[in-house]
Amino acid sequence: MQDVYDFNLRIFEEDKAIVEAQMPEWLPLDPAEEAHIPADMSSMTYRRGLKALGLNRFFTC
Repeated sequence: MQDVYDFNLRIFEEDKAIVEAQMPEWLPLDPAEEAHIPADMSSMTYRRGLKALGLNRFFTC
């Protein structure tokens, strides 16, 4: 089982570097403006939270 954990950690560490290097200027808060897959659920939850805070159509980073 440890092999599975080690593999997942390695993959997550690779993804972390890529994700943290991205600096989008505009984050669309309307889910209809982009195509989404089930793996996007955490991003969609984050965007719903931003909208709940009263942010408008786009959130500027």
